[in-house]
Amino acid sequence: MDKIGIKKYIRTIKDFPHEGIMFRDVTTLFSDPNGFDLTIEGMLSSVENTNIDKVVGIEARGFILGGALANRLHCGFVPIRKSGKLPGSVISQDYELEYGHDILAVSYTHLRAHETRHDLVCRLLLEK
Repeated sequence: MDKIGIKKYIRTIKDFPHEGIMFRDVTTLFSDPNGFDLTIEGMLSSVENTNIDKVVGIEARGFILGGALANRLHCGFVPIRKSGKLPGSVISQDYELEYGHDILAVSYTHLRAHETRHDLVCRLLLEK
């Protein structure tokens, strides 16, 4: 992936949302067709010759990139949402941010009949 080429499309906003944070605004990347295509092509090249059943994306940026990647790979897309946004049974995980903490969740409906929670977590990590 051409990280240098992609970086020029990403705007950095100092002290947002809090002082000391350097926020990377990828909306400028998404809004530019060349930057967006360069990003998706780079992601595709990193999974060449890999058998992928599903792409996993964390909201909200991950929905944009993961959805586009899944479409190009002709595979499924699994959304990872913030806590309380998915109906039914979910697998949840707490995580820390520079300025707080949050919880992410994935729906059990994305599990195959023979998969366990461990299998899904491994797949989520491998399919990023």
